[in-house]
Amino acid sequence: MAKSSEQEYIPFWNDTLYLEGSVYQNLSRQALEVLGEPGIGDLSIDGAAPYWRAALEFNYDEHSLEIGTFGLAANLLPGRVTGFAFDQILDIGFDAQYQYIGNPHIITAKITHINEQQHLYSSFLQGLSSNPYNTFETFRASLGYVYDHTISLTAAYFSVYGSADALLFGATSLANKRPGAHIRCRLFAVQQWRAIGMALGECPHWRILYPLSAALRGGQ
Repeated sequence: MAKSSEQEYIPFWNDTLYLEGSVYQNLSRQALEVLGEPGIGDLSIDGAAPYWRAALEFNYDEHSLEIGTFGLAANLLPGRVTGFAFDQILDIGFDAQYQYIGNPHIITAKITHINEQQHLYSSFLQGLSSNPYNTFETFRASLGYVYDHTISLTAAYFSVYGSADALLFGATSLANKRPGAHIRCRLFAVQQWRAIGMALGECPHWRILYPLSAALRGGQ
């Protein structure tokens, strides 16, 4: 995606309420050419794209809890081509984190869920997508333990699922595999005084209800 400019507002009230707001806009084509940025014609934002983040944080002795939401709304012009309306993208996410910081034990639990709605008016009319409308869901959860600031264990699970779109993601993308594709999670031990971690084992496969999706664009 082409580079963009940004305006931001970030207050943190009473060490409890966090609010963040940003507005993204494209740099001009001329500015991108001067900067030597590749992909000038790939994608552009029509108007401005607002981003928001809100979170509540509660602390009590060694315990802390955070609950929040975030999102981004953007009207995109694929290929910077006008005359085909634009693609409307809306991401809305929710997250939570619990942390216990003691001595010698530290425990951290995190969950994140993101829903993406894609109204692909421009892409569909240009023949860039198979569907005029796609939906995607991303879920991540992790549980971490640290002993004496030296050894840490982390177990994590993630899933990405939603609409299959052969034109948008490519015929070989995992997004186009049959429903019920599997994703694995792993358990790692990391000794901080060593440069690498050690895989302790692998969790059982988790079944995904729908074809894989947005996070797998471009084969990533």
